[in-house]
Amino acid sequence: MTAQPNLANDAWEALLTAHATLMKQFAAEDIWADVSMREYDVLYTLSKCPEPLRLSELNRHVLLSQPALSRLVDRLAERGLVERHADPADGPGRRW
Repeated sequence: MTAQPNLANDAWEALLTAHATLMKQFAAEDIWADVSMREYDVLYTLSKCPEPLRLSELNRHVLLSQPALSRLVDRLAERGLVERHADPADGPGRRW
C-alpha cells in the first residue's frame, strides 16, 4: 500500500516556498534605499484606508508584532512619512 500525498500540506509548502522566493527577489531589488519593505507595507496599508487607523487596527493588516509595529510607526513619524492624529473617541489614543 502506498501513502497518499497530503495535498493540503503540499499546497501549503508550495505557497510558503513561493512566498520566500518572491520576498528574497523583492529584497534584492535596488529600490529599498529610502523605505524598507516593512515600512512600505505599513505605508501602503495606511494609504488604502479612508481614515486614520488606531495602531491595533493597523496591526491586523500587517505581519508585524504590535511592539515592532509601534516602533516602526514612530520611526516613520519621526521621518515625516506618517502623522499622528488624536483619537476623538479615546483622549490619549492616537491614529495614524
